[in-house]
Amino acid sequence: MNEEMDSSPSPPSGAILAAGSARRMRADKLLLDLAGTPIVRRIAEQALAAELGELLVIVRAENSAAVAAALRPLAVRIVANARAEQGMGTSIALAAASLRPQAEALLLLQGDQPLVGRDMLEALVARWRSGAGAFVASRFGDLVTTPVLFARELFAELRALDGDRGAKAVLERHRERGAVIDFPAWRGADVDTPEDYRRVRGLAGSAGEPRGS
Repeated sequence: MNEEMDSSPSPPSGAILAAGSARRMRADKLLLDLAGTPIVRRIAEQALAAELGELLVIVRAENSAAVAAALRPLAVRIVANARAEQGMGTSIALAAASLRPQAEALLLLQGDQPLVGRDMLEALVARWRSGAGAFVASRFGDLVTTPVLFARELFAELRALDGDRGAKAVLERHRERGAVIDFPAWRGADVDTPEDYRRVRGLAGSAGEPRGS
């Protein structure tokens, strides 16, 4: 191949946050069945279908083996967060610190948003490639949240996160330097409680696979 002619940008890296304690569920929500597939595997399959350069799954020590088993044999890299109990910020920091050196962007996903689909992820990546700036975030109604793509220039700030501080502060600091894409509110539904799980099962049943819906 003529490398001088291959000017296409490298695909972004991806990371799924899967280290939460799920106290309100009283079970590991990421392993719950949704349409015949564990929730965490469902989102991982969507991320891999978006052809990311790599896909990390940030877990805690207690669920590492179970999540790895649920994802086998998908091409993911399991990274255990020894500080998971200190909050989501530590998982985001670990993800940013664990990327391959050539990563130009990080697409951050949460493992408990199983209705996020490949089409959404590809839209975020396409917007970034078109020159969106420092980030491209999802918006569900009034909520700006994951999945969100961060350009390399923000990696240092992500690596500095700690405790319960998520990436929201990073987005707010750079709000004039990024972009958001609006998606239907139901696509951002997460699973924090048994009631959430029942609702998401209903949505998944009525919408089918999330790729093109």
